[in-house]
Amino acid sequence: MKRPTGVLVIGILGIIGGIMGILGSIAVFGAGAVVAGLSVGVGGGVMAVAVIYLILSIVELLLARAFLSLKPWAWWGLMGLLALNIVWAIVMMASWAYGTSSLIGIIIDAALIWYINTKTIKGAFFQGAGPDVLAKVTGGRVSDDAVKNLANNKKEE
Repeated sequence: MKRPTGVLVIGILGIIGGIMGILGSIAVFGAGAVVAGLSVGVGGGVMAVAVIYLILSIVELLLARAFLSLKPWAWWGLMGLLALNIVWAIVMMASWAYGTSSLIGIIIDAALIWYINTKTIKGAFFQGAGPDVLAKVTGGRVSDDAVKNLANNKKEE
C-alpha cells in the first residue's frame, strides 16, 4: 500500500518538531544554569523541565522516522506520545497557566489521535496483519469470510 499523504505530513512535521524540541531543550538547559546561579531550587526545576522536553523530543524524532516507514510499532508509539502530550499540556495548564497554547496543543493532539485511527491510516500500518491483529487494532470484528479464508489456508498447509 502506498504511504498516505497525511502520514508523510505527520512524519515530516514530527522530524521538524523533534529537532526544534531538542534545540529548545538545550536553550532551557542554559537558562536553567543561569537561574541556578541565582536560585538553586528554581534552576533545578527549570532543568528538570528541560530533561522532560529533551526526552520527549528525542522520542518524537525517532517515532517520526519510523512513522514514515509505516512501522506498526510507530503507530502505537505515536498514540502513546500523543496521550502523554495531552497529559503534559493539562499539567502545564494547571501549573503555569499556559491555558491557550496548551488548549491548542490538546486540540491538535486529539485531532491527530482521531486521524491516525481512521481506516486508511490503520490499513497502511497494519496491511500484512492477520484477522486477529486487525480486529484488535480496529476495535471491531473482521468479516467472517476473511476468518474462514485464513482457516482454510491453515488447513491446506
